[in-house]
Amino acid sequence: MQYAIETIKLYKKFSPTKSPSFKDAFNFFGKRGDFIVACNEVDLRVREGELFGLVGPNGAGKTTLLKILSTIILPDSGKVMVNGFDVSGQDDKVRACIGLVTSETRSFYVRLSGRENLRFFASLYGLFSSSADKKIEELSELLAIKDKLDIMYQEYSSGIKQRFALARGLLNDAPILLVDEPTKSLDPSSAKTLRDFIRKKLVEQKKKTVIFTSHSLNEIQNLADTIAIMAKGRLKASGPFDELRQKMSMPNAGIDEVFDYYIKE
Repeated sequence: MQYAIETIKLYKKFSPTKSPSFKDAFNFFGKRGDFIVACNEVDLRVREGELFGLVGPNGAGKTTLLKILSTIILPDSGKVMVNGFDVSGQDDKVRACIGLVTSETRSFYVRLSGRENLRFFASLYGLFSSSADKKIEELSELLAIKDKLDIMYQEYSSGIKQRFALARGLLNDAPILLVDEPTKSLDPSSAKTLRDFIRKKLVEQKKKTVIFTSHSLNEIQNLADTIAIMAKGRLKASGPFDELRQKMSMPNAGIDEVFDYYIKE
């Protein structure tokens, strides 16, 4: 069976003096000698069309894993396949298969409008002029941001910024989306709207594979088909919520109990 995403004994370490510039590089875990182990022999499988939730404490290795899957950084050892392509030797083909959505807004240009930002990012995917404008119009309708396109980015609320981040990740219409903390800093109403969009529009209607991270256990439980729990660079457990409870011999356990059980193993 070919998975949308598969990692086999994925291993990644960093020098403490050269920590990468993203949040999982801090408060780290798993020290070995002069190195910090971010991903420690991670075996992960995500099926096509699955909504896959990744959860863990700060410094668990979640963002490092997403950065490897998106070819931003490379693994030190192990095998990583995305849509059948190897991230270490077929990175250009991997990038064509994925859309990356992060909660960080610094990569947008604050003094440009939303439309100008999206046109720039579309050009990086090889979309120009009428093709780019057509895609931007389509996504703005889908995400209900059409009336915001010509407003300066710096004037957007957190919720609108998240919608533009999602629009950017969808520009190349990739079959696989990697979404890092999509509801971070959003109010409950905006967070629900975004979750519904991911589930109903992207997964159920467009049949996309989505792997997302969150610090909200309830969000993971309610949204994900499969839950993966990471701690100290290791994948502690992976499976549907009910299956994780059965493995604990606690079929009525709540999500907090499930999480605590596996990260302490």
